[in-house]
Amino acid sequence: MMRRLGNRKVGGHVVAVAYDGKNTESDYLSHWQILLGRGRFVLVPYFVSSGGNPLAAVKTAHRLAKKDGDIDELWCVCDIDETGDATVAAATAYAQANGIRLCLSNRSFEIWISLHFERSDAPIVNEAEAVSLVERFFPNYGKNGKIADFAELLPRTDTAIANGHWLREQGLKNPATDVHELAERLQQLLRRQRPLARR
Repeated sequence: MMRRLGNRKVGGHVVAVAYDGKNTESDYLSHWQILLGRGRFVLVPYFVSSGGNPLAAVKTAHRLAKKDGDIDELWCVCDIDETGDATVAAATAYAQANGIRLCLSNRSFEIWISLHFERSDAPIVNEAEAVSLVERFFPNYGKNGKIADFAELLPRTDTAIANGHWLREQGLKNPATDVHELAERLQQLLRRQRPLARR
C-alpha cells in the first residue's frame, strides 16, 4: 500500500534517519537507502545542520518528521563535538520524550567508521584527529571530501557492531558512539526485506 510522505509516495514501513554530516554520514546512509530500496522497509534520510549540537539536531529532526507526517521510526545521528554535558542531557531527554532514537558519537562519526576495522579506546580531541583516525584505513579520506568507501564498510558491519558494543562496555565518554544501534536495526530490516532463498 502506498503512503504519502510529504510530497512523495512510499510503500511499507518508513524509517527516517536525521543526520548532521553533509559528507560522511550522508554518503553512508544513502548507501543503506539504496540497499533497502523501495520494498517493505524504506529509509528516508534528513540532513539537519546543527553544527554538532545534538539538541538542535533532534529538534530539527522532530520538526521535519512532523511535517512529513507518516513515519514509523525516527532516528537521529549526531556528533557531540564541543557540546557541553547539559546540552547532551537535554537532547537525550527531548529524544526520549518524542520517540526519537538518538545515536551520538563523541567526538565524531569517524569513531563509528574506524570500528569497522579495529577496537580503540583512544580519545579524539579535534577534527584533525578524527580525520587521521579514518585515514589509517582510507588514506585519501580527508582529500576525498571525508567519504569512506561503503563497499569496504558493508562487509565489516558485524565487526563494527561488535566493536561498538565493546566500546560501550568500556564506559568512556570519549571515544563513544551509539551508531551500532542504528546499524543493527538497518541490518535487521535488510534481512527482512530480502529474506534468504529457501534451499
